[in-house]
Amino acid sequence: MAKRRASSERNREHIITVASQLIVECGVADTSLADIAREAGISKGTLYYYYPNKGDLIFDISERHLHR
Repeated sequence: MAKRRASSERNREHIITVASQLIVECGVADTSLADIAREAGISKGTLYYYYPNKGDLIFDISERHLHR
């Protein structure tokens, strides 16, 4: 179970990192979840498993940066 949780956290961090880079380059409005999935090298289904909508992803990105 611990391995699965660690893997899940790594996947989530990878998605956040990729999404942050795309948003900086293209802006929030011009970055789709499909763009993020493609750039992260994952399927859209996998991305939707972690983030069912862009608002949830933006929230995690914002929270990550606020904690830093």
